[in-house]
Amino acid sequence: MIRLATLLLLVAGLCTGHPAVADETPAQKKCVPGTGIEMSSTGDAPWTVQLQLSPDDVPLNAPFAAKVTICSQLNQYPAKLAMDATMPAHKHGMNYQPSMEKIDDNQYSVNNILFHMPGIWRFEVTAYGKDKTHRYTYEVNVK
Repeated sequence: MIRLATLLLLVAGLCTGHPAVADETPAQKKCVPGTGIEMSSTGDAPWTVQLQLSPDDVPLNAPFAAKVTICSQLNQYPAKLAMDATMPAHKHGMNYQPSMEKIDDNQYSVNNILFHMPGIWRFEVTAYGKDKTHRYTYEVNVK
């Protein structure tokens, strides 16, 4: 009878949650492929960066927001993050400075992004590591 009770407790414990899922950090759960735009980077970058735009279609001459997620296999994140946007063909940036707020170790909210003219805009995220700076880019055609 004691063996049956022990077996039932063991089975009940297994059904309540898988240990691998419980051990996942919040950062690992937030870096799901396909949930954001993966930004391009140099080959030696230690992180991948996902960009989620709100709304999905970047508006012309109207403020919008973005969420930046840093994905790390080692759960080590940059000490500082910055985001900007430029028009490579015109060699200028935005007329307004967006605001950035750190949500947690690997997520940032960027508000009041405004692209004031149509054309190709390049999002630029700069991640400041301990010894090196890494740049990530993504281009969008604003109409």
